[in-house]
Amino acid sequence: ALTQPEKYAAVASLSGAVDVANISHGRDEHWHVVMGSAFGDCARIGGGRSDLFAISRKLARAGTKVPAIYSCCGTEDYLLPGNRKFASHAAKLNLPFTYEEHDGFGHSWDYWDQQIQRVLQWLPLRK
Repeated sequence: ALTQPEKYAAVASLSGAVDVANISHGRDEHWHVVMGSAFGDCARIGGGRSDLFAISRKLARAGTKVPAIYSCCGTEDYLLPGNRKFASHAAKLNLPFTYEEHDGFGHSWDYWDQQIQRVLQWLPLRK
């Protein structure tokens, strides 16, 4: 949604891998293969096509309208540090960003099944 903001009104991230430039540090080779298939070479991602920090900075500088963003993460999720970092980044850029954390949840379907209901309430859908 951030690489083609003109096509989207809103976007949601549930326990997202939003800090791909730093997510692979300290991980094993299998992790690098999985992340590489999703995002490309993790070692060279900083500032690249999957770096949401760089993309959002560029959009903010250009004054480009950004879709409304909802993001949530459980406090026991290994992706929590990256989600907190991006929430802080989005606030500094004054992006239309809603962020929520929920105690006791990890990276699991139980959490996402619950949170998708929140996303549906949040989405700016017409009645």
